[in-house]
Order: sequence, then C-alpha cells, then structure tokens
Amino acid sequence: MLNTSVSRNLRWVLRRERSLYPRLSFVTVLGHARPGHDRGTEKHREHQANLLYQIAGRPCATLRRRTARATAPLVVILVTLVAAEDAAASRLKLQPVELDTLPAPGPKLLGKEVTPPPTSKDDHRGLLGHPSQNEVEIEVLPPTESERAAAFARLYRIPRQLALEIVESAVAEGIDPDLGFRLVRVESVFDPQARGSGGGLGLTQLLPSTARSVDPSLRTEAQILDIRTNLRTGFRYLRSMLDLYTRDVKLALLAYNRGQGAVDQALRAGRDPENGYSEKVLGVSGSVYRGDGVSPVR
Repeated sequence: MLNTSVSRNLRWVLRRERSLYPRLSFVTVLGHARPGHDRGTEKHREHQANLLYQIAGRPCATLRRRTARATAPLVVILVTLVAAEDAAASRLKLQPVELDTLPAPGPKLLGKEVTPPPTSKDDHRGLLGHPSQNEVEIEVLPPTESERAAAFARLYRIPRQLALEIVESAVAEGIDPDLGFRLVRVESVFDPQARGSGGGLGLTQLLPSTARSVDPSLRTEAQILDIRTNLRTGFRYLRSMLDLYTRDVKLALLAYNRGQGAVDQALRAGRDPENGYSEKVLGVSGSVYRGDGVSPVR
C-alpha cells in the first residue's frame, strides 16, 4: 500500500485533473489525453509521462525523501501498464474500409428493391409532376354513397336506411345531397308520412298537382307518399328550377316553395321574392350552404 504522503499526492493530482475531466480516475489516467492529443500519438505518450511524473515522482512540500523512494515501484507498475495499453491499442487498430466497395442499400417494399425517383437533370419528369416508371400514382376516391349516408344519418340523427334513400335519390336526380337533406328537414322533418296544411305530401311535401306535372303516372296519394318516389319526384322538380334560374339556389328554392309564377311576378315587379324559406333551408349563420345545388357526382 502507498503511505499517507503518496496517497495524498496522488489524490491531489487526480482532483486537479478532474477539474478539467470529471470522469478521470486512477485507472483512466493511463488512457487520458488532453484535447487535440489523439491516443497513441507522441503528444499523448508525453502527456501520460507527465501524469506519471506528477503522481509518482513530483516533489512537493509535503513529500519527504523517503516517500519519494517508496514511489519507485509505483512508477514501474504504471509504466508497464502504459506499455501494455499501447500494445493492445495497436492490436485492436481498425483497418479503414473503402465505402465505395460497399453495396448501396436501396429502399425495399414487400421484400423487393424499389428504384428511387429520378433526380438528375437528364430525367426530371418525376420532379415536374409528370408520371414516370419509378413513381406510384395514388388516386383519392370520393366517399361512397353508403359512407355519405352514414355521415348524414349521424348529423341529422335519422335512420341510416332513410339517409341512404335521400343520398341515392339526390345523386340520381343531380341534386347535391347536402341541399337535399336541408330541404327535407325543413319540409317534413324527415317524416315520410307528413301531410302539410297546404296539401303537401311526404318527405318533400309534394302537391299532387306538382307531382303529376313531373310524373303523369302519379295519380294516387299512396304513390306520392312512397319514400323513393317522393324523393325522386321532389328532387327532380328542384333540379328543373335550378336549371331554369341558372343554378341560383335561392331563386330555385323560392320557386319550389312559392311556385314559379309567384317568383317570376315578383322579379318582374322589381321586388325581392324572398319569404324566409330559402334562409331556413340554406341557413343564415353557422352551417351555411354555399354550393350551387348540383350534385358533384351524378
């Protein structure tokens, strides 16, 4: 064991070195290198020798002559360990690897190599948005009628089958389903057997005369009250008003409610034919309908 003076001197040197290198210990002194001193270089070995001298042989005020003699075995041990470390480092020295000789890894998809898109100036079709053999075109499909019906059923809290009937009838007649749901909500509150005070029947509150003008085969109330027939006939009439007023949704709704003659008469007189009906259907705040009334998918 080292005597008290040598141990104190060793601890003093390690404390000073830890101020610069917090993880320094008695073992790591052997491999310690200052910044800029690579391991195994002449500067590194010179720094190790200086540390050994400071630990084992540097005279100080508290170190007696007999203590200096006691440090000789320590110097031999440390020098031997340093030599062993340098020998191990030389044996473990890694050989440089030429990166050009390594195969370039490419992206894989389902176990197959995928050629990356062209990035050179000679072949830049993929970068300009034109399809190339290395690109995959992704087509975003619109929602199906069933998916749209499910969304409207949740929105209006109605049976999904009824919502599907409204969607299919609106699309078949060229009406935006959103507008179709708004109209049915105002006309009948989604009651297939609704009867209005003015004689309107069913979901779209068709007057028998209006229904026969659209489809002469409709002669009885039972026929008009049929859910699909009522929806198809009412939406077909609304589509004819949209075409008549060049897709002016407001005028088309007013003509649906008041009649084409009343709307035309108000327009010829320079009056606004609005009676509040279109505002109920289209909305005035919050969720306001802003489409042109025509189904995007027909």
